[in-house]
Amino acid sequence: MTSDNGQPLAIVVLKDRSPLYAKTYAYLFSIAWKLGLTMMAIVPLMAFLTSGTMRRLIRLTTATSALAQGDIKVAIPETHAGDEFGQLARALLIF
Repeated sequence: MTSDNGQPLAIVVLKDRSPLYAKTYAYLFSIAWKLGLTMMAIVPLMAFLTSGTMRRLIRLTTATSALAQGDIKVAIPETHAGDEFGQLARALLIF
């Protein structure tokens, strides 16, 4: 028996598919636990890395809200920072 392009075809009949299912299950299980371990490492690391940024942003948001409510004597945090937070804080010093 040949295919449309003349290549020979092989017909395989598996009576017992359990070895195939066992290998598939083992492969999927290995992927699942590796993915789980990776997530267990990445999620706390991302939480740690973003917590400092969020604290700085919350302090600037609090100061901005106070300025918006008319409190011009509020202390503006992060004015010493050399990054975007510092630029934003120095821009708020105008008020």
